[in-house]
Amino acid sequence: MLVYNYSPTPQSWEFDGLYERSARVGMVHSAMMCGEHYDMAGSFSDELAVDAVTWSCGGQETYQFRGNKKLSINPAGILTLAAGDRYAYDASNEAPFRSNMISFPLWVSRNHHDPKTGWQERSGPSSLVTRFCRPSRQTLALMNAIAGRCAAGVNNTIWYTEHMVLLYSGLLREQTVDGVHNIPAVKAATRAELARRVERSTQLILEAYRDPDLSLDDMAKTACVSRFHFIRIFKDTLGLTPMQYLAATRMEAAMRLIQSCRKMTISEVADTVGYIDRAAFTRAFKRRYKIAPSIIKEHAF
Repeated sequence: MLVYNYSPTPQSWEFDGLYERSARVGMVHSAMMCGEHYDMAGSFSDELAVDAVTWSCGGQETYQFRGNKKLSINPAGILTLAAGDRYAYDASNEAPFRSNMISFPLWVSRNHHDPKTGWQERSGPSSLVTRFCRPSRQTLALMNAIAGRCAAGVNNTIWYTEHMVLLYSGLLREQTVDGVHNIPAVKAATRAELARRVERSTQLILEAYRDPDLSLDDMAKTACVSRFHFIRIFKDTLGLTPMQYLAATRMEAAMRLIQSCRKMTISEVADTVGYIDRAAFTRAFKRRYKIAPSIIKEHAF
């Protein structure tokens, strides 16, 4: 298991060793990033093609895939990357921010564990798909534990191995277990199409949650359904209303910023996640986490 913990200044950033991992051993990477970018061509080889998950704690990272599809990764949500996908990458921020990535070795992604028969090789291509999503609290806690050990310089191969297996299984489970069957449509094809439209709206929320003017109408327009119909299928699929999903996304981003960005004030965090009023932000934060953001910040470091 290769573990990297980089904390360079913007002027001293170097790539020495950063991507010198193999598909056999995988990589855990937790680094202070600033100004990093690379092109789609020449940055990868098939020997390094592995499933991965990445997320940021401050700043913005942009991934551009074939077909000019772009995803901007902010301090909300996570991006899972399938082994076969190629992308260009840009994190041209003015200030350094912590970025985390876990690349799963092939023995994790190409095998699965059956309680009756033990470890078996998967048939067909890699199971993890490229998607921007909100993980469960349990999955996010596991990711943060792995990245936190990396950032602390802990090099315990057995611990990383065990937790990467648990994480990969959790990511697979969360991408395949959805509420498509809860959508009240007669035809399976109709349910699948409505689920895809809900997925498009969640992508909008994860990328644009910082905009205080992001509205229910914006989300419904992205999903290409009426406002009334959108609220119903969104709740049927995800168990939350669109505005509840937006609020949860903002709070999760706020928690990530408070715990990771030393210099940000509570007012700056509130503004960053789409709240104009600090008092309203504090009330929303306390409703979700049962504690004031100022207390979290006080004990974060």
